[in-house]
Amino acid sequence: MLAVHGASSDSVWAVGMGGGIVHVTGADGDNPVVTAHNSRSFDALSGVWAASDTDVWAVGVRGQMRHYRGDSVLWDVVADVPTSVDLHAVWGSSPKDVWAVGDGAVVLHYDGTSWSRVKIAGFGKRRPNLTTVWLAGPGHVWVGGKGVVLSLGGKS
Repeated sequence: MLAVHGASSDSVWAVGMGGGIVHVTGADGDNPVVTAHNSRSFDALSGVWAASDTDVWAVGVRGQMRHYRGDSVLWDVVADVPTSVDLHAVWGSSPKDVWAVGDGAVVLHYDGTSWSRVKIAGFGKRRPNLTTVWLAGPGHVWVGGKGVVLSLGGKS
């Protein structure tokens, strides 16, 4: 597995090579249950973020995105992703404020309706691969990668 995120201490999601997705329920108990999910992909998924047990995002190579809405174990393929570069991480503050980052300084934002590409000033021709994202609060986004850590603003 390449990434793990818990919707709670009792519900953990993991994604990885070959499009693998597993959900562990009862994670903090004596008898955890592991359920394999169908991502509809054989390509690596490298990031996962769970707003809840029924609202989970996964990202991976070639701009692929998957969204889980609690329907069985089948994930939705997100068709209108505004990039085709490898995506490495995804994080959110709510189901209407989700961010993803990837190669070539790509930053994407989901507003609860659609994904859009966010322009970032200050890089010039340098386009570092971004591998991590975290939100300090709504709209206050931190991204990082090789040789770069950047705050995209917001309120403290």
